[in-house]
Parts: sequence; structure tokens; C-alpha cells
Amino acid sequence: MTMTPTTISLLQRVLSLSDRDRAIFADMLVQSLSGLEPAKVEDAWLAEAVRRAEAIDRGEETTVPWEEVRERLHAQIRDSGA
Repeated sequence: MTMTPTTISLLQRVLSLSDRDRAIFADMLVQSLSGLEPAKVEDAWLAEAVRRAEAIDRGEETTVPWEEVRERLHAQIRDSGA
């Protein structure tokens, strides 16, 4: 997944927020995408988590360790010059 320079810059700014502000930002962002009630968003996330877990159990999907994901994001930010 590649991000635009604008997205990388925004991500850097959001990551510098406090935990509380990041949580509020994330919640608002999810709500803006779905247009659903919070309970329906939670239900959708749960259904997706179950679907992914079952796919992993069947060997249809693989996981990527958080450390690797984090390093990829950091590398992308570094490479962007942002």
C-alpha cells in the first residue's frame, strides 16, 4: 500500500497527537467513511475480524508482524522526505 505525500504528512501530524486525541480522530474518521451508527461499525469490524481469523485458520491468509508493518510505514515516511 502506497500513500500520497499529503497522506504521509497528515499521518505524521496525527501520530504526534495524544492517545486520547488519536482515538477521537480515528473514531471520527471511521464514522465519516461508513456513515453508520457506531454500533453498526463495531458489528462490521467484528464480522471482518472473524472472517479474517477464519481465513487464517484455513491457511488462506497470512499475517504480518506489527514490527514489520511499522517498519514499512516508517520507511515510506522516510522515503517520502516528509
